[in-house]
Amino acid sequence: MTTDWNKVVKIMRSNSADDIIRNVTRQRAIKRISYPTEEDLSGAVIGLLRLQDTYQMDTKDIAEGKILNSQMRTIALTAGDCFEIGRAAYYANDYYHTVMWMQEARERVEKEVTPTANLEDILEYLAFSLYKQGNLKRALLLTDELYRMSKSFIIEFFFLFFFFLRNNS
Repeated sequence: MTTDWNKVVKIMRSNSADDIIRNVTRQRAIKRISYPTEEDLSGAVIGLLRLQDTYQMDTKDIAEGKILNSQMRTIALTAGDCFEIGRAAYYANDYYHTVMWMQEARERVEKEVTPTANLEDILEYLAFSLYKQGNLKRALLLTDELYRMSKSFIIEFFFLFFFFLRNNS
């Protein structure tokens, strides 16, 4: 989402189509157009999560573009999109929604031919969110899975995990 936009900006700046770049830059200056920020993403995600709770919408349905009983379908979200939603929920300390969206991201990334998210990142957010919800058994299982995937990565994660255990016991 916002990270995707930053990629678009990079591509535009590296592209030889100077006219397009000048036009976008000029339009931005004239109309005071600004690119989406992390705050914009966070606000949009909070709104989405409120709608999800209010209308008791399933995470998988939203990710597939199925909105309630609508006959219209939108484009399905990628694992990367689900990860960004889960990450925004995480930074809002909403571990309940983080777990749902990271689980959806995990399912999707495992099916994608070209992954749009990093499985290790998904598992890290998921494990810590489960820990914060008090589900230590599942958090530890995911941490073990992370360890099997990347032994060097997990050392830092274990220190963080034990720090929180010691300070929150």
